[in-house]
Amino acid sequence: LTLAAHGQSAKPSQQVVHLKNGSVIRQATSLKHLDSLIEVKTSDGSVFRFEANQLDKFSRETVRPSLRQSGFFVGFDMGLGMGRSYLDVPGNDARESNFFLQMTAGHQWTPKLSTGGGFGIDHYGVGTFLPVFGRVSYAPLRTRLSPVATLDAGYGFHTRALNGSPAPNQTVDGGIFINPAVGFIVRTGWRTNLSFTVGYRHQAHQQRIEQDWGRGGDVVTIQEMVMRRTSVRMSWTF
Repeated sequence: LTLAAHGQSAKPSQQVVHLKNGSVIRQATSLKHLDSLIEVKTSDGSVFRFEANQLDKFSRETVRPSLRQSGFFVGFDMGLGMGRSYLDVPGNDARESNFFLQMTAGHQWTPKLSTGGGFGIDHYGVGTFLPVFGRVSYAPLRTRLSPVATLDAGYGFHTRALNGSPAPNQTVDGGIFINPAVGFIVRTGWRTNLSFTVGYRHQAHQQRIEQDWGRGGDVVTIQEMVMRRTSVRMSWTF
């Protein structure tokens, strides 16, 4: 006798064999009568034999999606940053908000630990940056809902392709990018995860302005700017 692996429902299900002694055999695929014995085979190749009078009943149960244990992943982030941009002149700061998008890829080493990297697009009042970063993520619990801590660290590029050419006497550079965050992760199953985090987002920025003072020579002014944000981020990996 071959046991059906799926019922009429769209949800995946498995055949379950119950014995009178309380034992349960899941993922049963076939059942044979061998004289006074019954032989049950499962989807992983295991074989179980028991006395026919020990059989209690058959049932079918929905298969719960398995949690990601390890392997490569890709992901997408979207979020909002809220905070201030500080120029290296006392009192010269502005409150701003900005959206950001990121794409990530990496490897999950255990159900708790994953590492990887990514790139994104951040739009600030002073221009658009392209952060390239590495990421470490740790979720201490193996349950479907777990706290999670992440750390992104890298460099945010200020490119002409995104911002246009600066003035002839001006050079614009990016700077260090850091974004630690904490929140929670929902392991939705079938190798997909959804997480929500809140953190601190830091992007440094530098401008060099050269001014010709005639016989006095050139004067180079370097302005350092730091964008500091409270970040709220939603991430989806699969």
